[in-house]
Amino acid sequence: MMQFDIAARTTKGGRPYQEDAFKIVDVAGESRVGDATAPYATLGESCFVLVADGVGGEFGGNIASGTLKDSFPAHFAKAEGSTEARLASALDSANEDLAHRKEEDAQLRHMASTLLAGAFDGKSLTFLSVGDSPIYRVRNGEIHRINADHRHDVEIDLQAVRKSLSDRRKGREKPVDQDDPFGDVWTVALSDRQRSAITSAVTGEEILHRHIATSAVRDGDVFVFASDGIELLSLEHIRSYTMTLLEEGTVDDLADALLMTVERHGEAFAGNAHDNTTFVVVKAHEDTAETTIIETPEARSATRTSAAPGFAAPPK
Repeated sequence: MMQFDIAARTTKGGRPYQEDAFKIVDVAGESRVGDATAPYATLGESCFVLVADGVGGEFGGNIASGTLKDSFPAHFAKAEGSTEARLASALDSANEDLAHRKEEDAQLRHMASTLLAGAFDGKSLTFLSVGDSPIYRVRNGEIHRINADHRHDVEIDLQAVRKSLSDRRKGREKPVDQDDPFGDVWTVALSDRQRSAITSAVTGEEILHRHIATSAVRDGDVFVFASDGIELLSLEHIRSYTMTLLEEGTVDDLADALLMTVERHGEAFAGNAHDNTTFVVVKAHEDTAETTIIETPEARSATRTSAAPGFAAPPK
């Protein structure tokens, strides 16, 4: 039977507020990971992971992410059909819940959140992604982002590539200008002030882009569901930490190492003004042992920044 070792960490970074939220539930519908006494756990064949990142700079980002953390798993648990259909249905229902919150309080009219949701079931992962938050998979020593990146820079660079290739095919490519080697289309793309803006989010209105897919899960796969604050780290950091620390220890050690490095990099390279960062690490492995919660001493867990999900609503 496939089992999943799961650890979660969250930090405000250099911000005075926390707009990230996460939730983990097992097949029984219990939130098992993330509080001070259970920073990591081994869960059975089915489990559910959610990470939401309230859109930075907008009033109520923490309410948006918290609303999704509350409502999405409950809607997913009640939905029918394939896992992909259930995720899509839960997204639409949670989006309506966000719209209702905005109607109740005009101050929340601009709130929004990105969303990652993943349902592990035996040897498959079905996930939903809205926004720029990444899902990484480490397999056989290689790391890949497996979800779409709904960010403006991706779209405008793709437009520039298509225009350049089209001009080349039609034989209308202009001679290279040494003062503008990339050409006009690339000058516009690379100087766009909105490059880092997201192109899709859960807002209570139309969701412009969503990515829903199912991926095989193999023994030894490691998945990292994260808010974009983790992008302070390179892919090589995540890959090498995963390969090295999981040989020597547990997902708990890996989560500690990632959090520690995010904080140190934020202090060194972002003037200690780095973004909130939240991530859930999931390692898949074949095992016949019973599902267990692994507790750590309070003295050890007290040194971590960790959020307690504390919600029910089971996926089935």
